[in-house]
Amino acid sequence: MCTTFKKCLAEFVATFFLVVLGCGTAIATGSVVATSLAFGLSIFAIAFTVGKFSGGHANPAVSIAMAIRGSITWKEFFMYVLSQILGALTGSALLGLFFGGYASTGANSVSNIASFFHQSEANFGTAMIGLVVEIVLTFIFVTTVLFVTAEEKYSIVAGIVIAGVLTVVHLLGFNITGTSVNPARALSALVFSLFGGADASATFLALFATFVGPFIGGAAAAFFFKLMHKETKVSE
Repeated sequence: MCTTFKKCLAEFVATFFLVVLGCGTAIATGSVVATSLAFGLSIFAIAFTVGKFSGGHANPAVSIAMAIRGSITWKEFFMYVLSQILGALTGSALLGLFFGGYASTGANSVSNIASFFHQSEANFGTAMIGLVVEIVLTFIFVTTVLFVTAEEKYSIVAGIVIAGVLTVVHLLGFNITGTSVNPARALSALVFSLFGGADASATFLALFATFVGPFIGGAAAAFFFKLMHKETKVSE
């Protein structure tokens, strides 16, 4: 089997796992702790299963950081992202069958931010705050991924550290944006929420924050990683 095909299939399955287990738990329980653990444990499982074939990104924000770092080619980046989005869409479609429709998909939202500021509904301002939240949370998560995967000596604990940080990130962001830090997961849940009657304008605002934000946060993490390693080499 072609190596490229194996990598793409691995990313498809990895993102499918993440959406089914993470978003599925959010729909089934509505619990901040349960959902955060589900996402963290899912990425831990992915690291030790299909992760060995593609790196187990399961997230376009991680993939763009890896492309900037030089760990994958830009051609691989685009193929990874396509595979991740298809995996996420498949996962969200399946969750609709599990739960009898798409009234709830585990979709992200910026409506909580509006309520923080005593506003009746979300607007572009709340979406911008959501964007900043997603940039920061993704930066923290992807920076962790980049640094713990950079050296072989950390390989034994890399999966544990990454899963732990993803769990904490979800704990923090759950009641703000629902925590995306993953454009594929955000896109799939929000697209299918429209079939469940979600408001189109609110969906667009949430998509702006939770799809665009993680890409910016992932790219920022990659440039930070390169800057730190460049400084280390100079000092030596």
